[in-house]
Amino acid sequence: MALIQKLEDWSRRPADYPETSAPQHVLLGDPAAFCIEEVQNPLMAADDGTPHRINPNLAMQQWQAMRRAMEESGLICLTLDAEPNLPDLCFTANPSFVIPVTADRRDAWLAHMRYPSRRPEVALHAGFFHAGGFLLHEMPEHVQNFEGHGDGLWHPGRFLLHAGVGSRTDAAAWQVIQNAYPKLDILLYHLQPGNQYHTDTALAPLNASTALVVPSAFDANALALLHAAFPDLIELTNSQGAALIGNAFCADGKHVFLPTSCADLTAKLEARGFRVIALDLSEFHKAGGSVFCLKQSY
Repeated sequence: MALIQKLEDWSRRPADYPETSAPQHVLLGDPAAFCIEEVQNPLMAADDGTPHRINPNLAMQQWQAMRRAMEESGLICLTLDAEPNLPDLCFTANPSFVIPVTADRRDAWLAHMRYPSRRPEVALHAGFFHAGGFLLHEMPEHVQNFEGHGDGLWHPGRFLLHAGVGSRTDAAAWQVIQNAYPKLDILLYHLQPGNQYHTDTALAPLNASTALVVPSAFDANALALLHAAFPDLIELTNSQGAALIGNAFCADGKHVFLPTSCADLTAKLEARGFRVIALDLSEFHKAGGSVFCLKQSY
């Protein structure tokens, strides 16, 4: 219906939107080729500017533990094979964007990745979703940057989208999405400069009323919308944001995958009835991504 940037322009609330089913599947990417060849975000380099070095064996162990935890929570995990020349293939949230059109239909939009080194990943996502019977869409040429679920987050259980605009995704991309789905409202947030280069590093919807947020990543208009959308908005500190705790993931409104152990936050979440699953993903944090970045859910 609209791209909404100010609270006064949003007359509805999440409960007014059509219901959507919780994701049952996650698409992962085998990290066998994972390494840092190019600094693409502020978290990928040491203080002297040199790229972090990855321990490949430890990264694989951490990824396998994450996969096991997701499967134990009831999610169905599927995996793209590693490609030698695609070191970022494991970050599957970015090269595509899945829209829950109906209970029986999912559309997949293909990304326009900002960095050329990541653009071949899009074809692999296209092949995967085409084989799965998804209706594929491509962005028109005037959209320069669109990084999928890195900047687009569904409101849990509702046909309502939280969408970020910044260095990785253009506002024009969200206008294309909105034009294609006239019944969809998109709450549009302009990311502030800093470590939160993707919206999914600063906002983690957990259920219909609860989300984690790094306030410094958003301007006043965005924060007003977020507080209206999520009555129980749990604010994270800047240091927690830098530790990628805002990159948490919750598919079912119950199991919260936290990117690292955090006692205070765990206590807050457990008091709200969530089951917290803390994961050690420190090798992937060196590349600026964590649990949400490492999966595409649908």
